[in-house]
Amino acid sequence: MTTETLNSRYSPVDTRVEERVDSAAAPKVKDAANDEDGYITKMKHFLTTATLANSSKTKPSKNFNYACALLFILGFVLSLFLTIFIWFTDLYTNELYKRLTIQNGSLLYDSWREPPVRPLMCVYVFNYTNVNEYMSGAHQKLKVQEVGPYCYRETLYRVNVTDHKNGSQTFNEMKVQEYAYDVSNGTDSDIITVPDIPYISAIALTIDENFIVRNAMTSFLNHVSNFPFVTVSVYDFCFGYQDAVIRTLATMAKLANKPIPFEKFGLLTKRIGVNPDRLTVLNGLGNLNEMGQVIHLNGKSMLHPWSTDECNSVGGSDGMFFPRLRVQQGETLYLFHKDSCRKLPMTFHSKEKIKNGVIGHRYSLSINSFNNSIPENRCYCTSTPCMPDGIFDMGKCSTRKISIEKTIL
Repeated sequence: MTTETLNSRYSPVDTRVEERVDSAAAPKVKDAANDEDGYITKMKHFLTTATLANSSKTKPSKNFNYACALLFILGFVLSLFLTIFIWFTDLYTNELYKRLTIQNGSLLYDSWREPPVRPLMCVYVFNYTNVNEYMSGAHQKLKVQEVGPYCYRETLYRVNVTDHKNGSQTFNEMKVQEYAYDVSNGTDSDIITVPDIPYISAIALTIDENFIVRNAMTSFLNHVSNFPFVTVSVYDFCFGYQDAVIRTLATMAKLANKPIPFEKFGLLTKRIGVNPDRLTVLNGLGNLNEMGQVIHLNGKSMLHPWSTDECNSVGGSDGMFFPRLRVQQGETLYLFHKDSCRKLPMTFHSKEKIKNGVIGHRYSLSINSFNNSIPENRCYCTSTPCMPDGIFDMGKCSTRKISIEKTIL
């Protein structure tokens, strides 16, 4: 008894450990034997599924890399092919030309039809202040007073556009003038006294005629009006008025079954409403540097008021586009001015920043444009001696109308 007590006193830990091990192992043997809930089967199924999932994740990653490599190779080959195709063909250039031309449907067509820029046109007028005193003989000289400026903002529309298969377009110009009060001095309803230009022009028609014709013209004008001045508003003087001479010419034209030279006279009558002149310009489809260049006026490539073919030829820009290469190189540009039947040279002045860093090229009318003493302008000399430098005689440009007036008279 003493022995058992000692053993139980000095080895209690070993006994409890063995009891715990035996008690923990017993249920496991029982569970493994019975496996009533299928625990082992479920664990095997879980481990099998996890293994398959890991293998499935590994295989698509390799396929994805192969696909990416294949797409890269195909993209490179396609890009190389397109680069070679565009470089050695005119596909890209032709498509670019179509978008930058002024043919119908291009990016610039609407802007060409209705330009967004509205130029400012200002007029100064010499008002004759002592006409009655001069005509009565009380004053020996006429007195003039400069008035203005009278400014208008001009809106341009190109109407009646006809597209041609040769890469050109024919159109009429329609202009609308809006009075700019903010930059004008006075209003265009101001009354002024100015020379009656139709009256003076009728006299000038017979300056080269014989004595009988000149006397007949003088008698006619004295019967119609013997006062070479007219009092009108600034607007009428610029954009059209009627006087006794014009009304008489219109009546005579109707009696003679001839076209009326003009229903109204004004210094700027062609700058309002639809201009009857038909301009033909290149649309740039064949050559962008020729876009906007005038080739015909009323269907004619040659006019006949001047003495040489070079001066009579129709050419230059219509004012909307200029040759790009000439502008970049600072060369002289030409503007076709149909009212004077000639090309006006524009010389390069300077480069200037316009907006947001955009560089603009400033051009101005050549200082020798109306210098009649230089050889290139001798063809515009219409009288002997020539007009002084700085004066351009536009009378020859109105030959058709003058001929009609002579026939009527």
